Amino acid sequence: MIDNQNNFSEANILASVTRPLVSELSFEDALEALSREERFMGTVSAMDSLLVKKGIYSITEFQEIFVEWAAAQMEKPSSSRPGKN
Repeated sequence: MIDNQNNFSEANILASVTRPLVSELSFEDALEALSREERFMGTVSAMDSLLVKKGIYSITEFQEIFVEWAAAQMEKPSSSRPGKN
């Protein structure tokens, strides 16, 4: 049973075992440790999270826009799509 007094969840405990605390990892160290693709993915994830948290758009709105973009990409020939060459 998890002690409610400490307010820890099992997910938080597991996350702390598998990755460093955010406070222990500097932005510069994170940039250096990640590949170019991972940095891009991290940027998109952080921006999306921030925009949802700030109430700029909802997750549902994001998903609708993403599906519209994906449909437009799929109409293009593979040779014109990023990563599909």
